[in-house]
Amino acid sequence: VKKIIRIVLFIIISIFSLAALKDGSYCVEGKFVDGWQPFLKLIVKNEKIIGAQYDRKNAQSQIFSIDQSGNESFKDKNGISFRDVSFSLTRSLIKTQDVNAIEDSRVPELTHEFKTMMKFLIEKANSGTTGNFTM
Repeated sequence: VKKIIRIVLFIIISIFSLAALKDGSYCVEGKFVDGWQPFLKLIVKNEKIIGAQYDRKNAQSQIFSIDQSGNESFKDKNGISFRDVSFSLTRSLIKTQDVNAIEDSRVPELTHEFKTMMKFLIEKANSGTTGNFTM
């Protein structure tokens, strides 16, 4: 019985150790939407997410969260600025360390996009494959 318990514990520990995030910097870019390309950057240190940036850029590499007129237009349409949604999502991720725990119903399509891109990067971080990727 003790031998079986040891084997089971060893398997459980092995599974969890394989899922540990590897230190590094990871970035993914999505497809252009209305002239803006979503991107997500992730920084992992000591197996924890210590930084994340979710934003969009245009063909001139201008950042959407900094674009005043874009944020005002977004806020008029959605009741909240893109910048506020972006900060909310990334802060929540860093706080919980769990992409599945993130829920922001104010702009569901952004939450979905963020979670999809983040799950992609977490797979890369689990394997330690750093770099820039495209979805």
